[in-house]
This record gives sequence, structure tokens and C-alpha cells, in this order.
Amino acid sequence: LKDDGNDFDRDADWKPYKLQEQVIKQFKKVTDAGRHNLLMYAVMRFGKTFTALCCAKVMEARLVVVVSGKTAVKDEWRENVQRPKLLEGYYFLSRRELDEEPAVVSRYLNEGKRVVLFLTLYDLMGDDVKTRHEDLFRLNSQGKVDLLIVDESHFAARSEETGKVLNK
Repeated sequence: LKDDGNDFDRDADWKPYKLQEQVIKQFKKVTDAGRHNLLMYAVMRFGKTFTALCCAKVMEARLVVVVSGKTAVKDEWRENVQRPKLLEGYYFLSRRELDEEPAVVSRYLNEGKRVVLFLTLYDLMGDDVKTRHEDLFRLNSQGKVDLLIVDESHFAARSEETGKVLNK
């Protein structure tokens, strides 16, 4: 890791293209109107990950939690958070950082950083909140999770155990 905690240099001048910009504007419009349960459906290679992060930025989210049914997409989320200059101030965290420091999310927020926390549905498996997730659930109970993104949910959607703790 670099000194700033990133695996990638923040060197990409990515900007949303026309269709992504339309999605971001529509997201802002409907969330400002009070709608909160949204589905982004787009073809493969649309750039849903980057577009979702731009939506988080437009809503000025401080804490974004990404929960995925597919572990393999973690590195894509990491790169999409860490590389674009447009997302300066956002930091990617995952189970790795939670295992090292369970309250790392609170620490980052207290330092004025914006956090994108990636977890898997498998990591959240079971009825009980794991020690590494206690800080996150406390922050959520305080209303500090600004955006929850469920990505690749179809990979674990049929399991009754996977992600069960989210109901709490």
C-alpha cells in the first residue's frame, strides 16, 4: 500500500460519458425527491461501478457500503474508488482493513475522509454481528451510512443465510 492507503495511483481523468451522466442526474433527481430503493440496470461494460460511485459523490456521501454476492468484483471496486481524480477524498476499505482495525471506518470518517467499504454477503453470513462489523452497525444505527449498494446480488440471492445479519 502507498502512504495514503491506496493500491493505485489517483491518476485517471475518468469523466462520466453521456449515458452515465444521465443516470447520475436522474439519481440525484429521484433521491432529492425522497426515493431511496433504486435499481441500476445497464448492459455489461456500461460502467455501473464508476457510475454508482459518481452517484455517491453527487449526493455527497461520506459512507458508502458496497455488499456483493461475488468476491471477485472487489478489485474492480477498489480500482474505481482509488484511480479517478474525480473521486479524490474517497478511500476504499474492505474486510482486510476491518480485520486489522475494527473501528477503521469511524477513524477515517473522523479524519474527514469519505469511505467506500466493500463487504461480501458471505462475510455477513449468520445471525450475529461479527466483531469486525460492530463499528459499521453502530454507524448505521446513527444514520451515518449514506448509501448501500448491493452488487452482484444474484450470486447469493437464494441463500437464506447469506447476508441475514443485514436484516438487523
